[in-house]
Amino acid sequence: MHNLINYRVDGHIAIIELNKPPVNAMDQSFIEGLIAALGVAGDDPQVRAVIITSAVDNMFCGGIDLELSAGAGSEDFRQLIEKLYLDLYDAQQGIGKPTIAALNGAARGGGMTISASCDIIVAEQQVTLGYPEVKVGLMAAIHFVHLPRHIGRYKAFELLMTGDPIGADEAERLGLVNKVVPKGQLMEQALLLANKFAAISPTVMQHARSAFLSANDRDYRNDIAKVVDAICALAETEAAQEGLHAFIEKRKPDW
Repeated sequence: MHNLINYRVDGHIAIIELNKPPVNAMDQSFIEGLIAALGVAGDDPQVRAVIITSAVDNMFCGGIDLELSAGAGSEDFRQLIEKLYLDLYDAQQGIGKPTIAALNGAARGGGMTISASCDIIVAEQQVTLGYPEVKVGLMAAIHFVHLPRHIGRYKAFELLMTGDPIGADEAERLGLVNKVVPKGQLMEQALLLANKFAAISPTVMQHARSAFLSANDRDYRNDIAKVVDAICALAETEAAQEGLHAFIEKRKPDW
């Protein structure tokens, strides 16, 4: 399938694995590979549900490769953000089949974007989730749209503006995760859920899912298009570049 993305089909379930050790740091090729895998699953009439997980132990996805972000201002950075924020959203909207994020390890930043693009999120007990962008001079802009709608304005502000991670149990209480499972049982539980979806008529599922997404969109696609400009503008500032270079150089930023 792709040297950064593993793809296989188990019965009626497509399993997509992120495979870029050590942390699945996202670059343009990585996101393109994920989108391509979703396209293959969407085009395969035998596939009735999709699971996105990680082949890297104890890490779902650490987010965008910050070394690329440190070169912000280039067209490459904008294209990266557009692929993550817009193209991935469009791929998920158009796939016509339920998708499950199975978190076997930490999800940060862009990793949260991948999981949030799915219809269902299942996480192992030890998993932590977070939006650390503000700590390195960026902002988790897509989640400014997504998060308040799910957990309320005030808790969303706290998580997005402190950058502090939360555990899987708290994420479940907040409604960010559907189900928390013991370590070692993640794929068993994800496959169990995926096969429940697969037992439904594919035609019924496609129409029902499309209607559900339309009913809950609330102009979401237009809103996230706007935040692409916001994150790219911030990334060009001296403060953002200082934060990114400080992170890469493993020092405290001089703000």
